[in-house]
Amino acid sequence: MSLLRAAWRLMLTERTLPPTGTPWPWPRKAPSVHWPELVPDERPQPAAGQIWSLAQRLGGWLHPGRYIHPPLVLVLEVLPGARLWGAQLFDTPELAGPGDVPLGPGQGLAEAWNTAILPVQALEHHLGDVSSGHLHAVREAAQGEYCVPEDSGIAAFRLLEADVAQFMVLRSRDLDASAAEATRRRVLRFHPGIALPEDLDPWRALATATLPPELTAVAAADTPEPIPYTRVLLGEAQEMPCHGFFATQYQRRLDGDTIRITGVLDPAARKGTLYAWWQHKLHLREGVCRLDPHTGMFRADFPGHGTESYLMGRPLLLLVDDSASHAR
Repeated sequence: MSLLRAAWRLMLTERTLPPTGTPWPWPRKAPSVHWPELVPDERPQPAAGQIWSLAQRLGGWLHPGRYIHPPLVLVLEVLPGARLWGAQLFDTPELAGPGDVPLGPGQGLAEAWNTAILPVQALEHHLGDVSSGHLHAVREAAQGEYCVPEDSGIAAFRLLEADVAQFMVLRSRDLDASAAEATRRRVLRFHPGIALPEDLDPWRALATATLPPELTAVAAADTPEPIPYTRVLLGEAQEMPCHGFFATQYQRRLDGDTIRITGVLDPAARKGTLYAWWQHKLHLREGVCRLDPHTGMFRADFPGHGTESYLMGRPLLLLVDDSASHAR
């Protein structure tokens, strides 16, 4: 067996490790990174440059054949509204490729190509810190676009890592369910003319809401391929919490069965957490979205689509900004 194939199999066992007692066909991976012994009740304030494990409650079955185990993350920045921007970590150098940044001795590699916005409460244990130089290197690398050969073991590993990141984002949203429902009720109180569809997911309902003309953005004539999106403000701000804006789309392509779009949000509305769905006919399928909190640049991936969905569908974006509720 090649080193690459063996490395891929070992990482697969680590990322998709079922709960204790579930039969597993391969030897379990012994991590090559050894973290210091945890001190009970020792939990510092999250800060950039820290390495954390994600809460075990975020783990779960992606489908009947695959269990997702929470990874480690490097905190790149703590954001307003008890959010953080983080990069996933792994410890198998044979699977490294463009956009992977080696950290200090015994700290593994950071996937600068695979970052996400998560709530701070998704963090579980603080495991260590990286140097300022390594933190800067990961932040810089996170601005790039990286490609690897589609038929390579590294590409297969990256598909797995993207699935893990998406699963963590979706699972951590359960922590925000009460805030989402409270926001939906608040939007209706402010403006009963907003048409919200009946939906079990309050965020998705807000993304598909029909705004009245006075709350709807008008695209400039020279705006290239604008994508309308809704910004929702949380907290106790007295202004109307729901407004429409336009994002500028840079690229849209079908990569295998995954639709990928990139673009930049309006400068007036780019703080917060960005959610994305692909709408085709009457169906909505959520994707995984990565937003650079500094530049407003975003990338959204929508797996599980075909040519018809790509040609006839459209993206829906929702920006949830809770900075007002934490401005004290």
